[in-house]
Amino acid sequence: MKRQSVALGTVAGVVVGATVALLTTPKTGEQLREDLKNTIN
Repeated sequence: MKRQSVALGTVAGVVVGATVALLTTPKTGEQLREDLKNTIN
């Protein structure tokens, strides 16, 4: 059970960190949308 909690916390942290990094970079809207599209695909 504890191992599952650690794994879930790690995954959640990575997702939140990646989202914050993408949204706080100084890029134009067009560049950000292109980066997000490339990341998703």
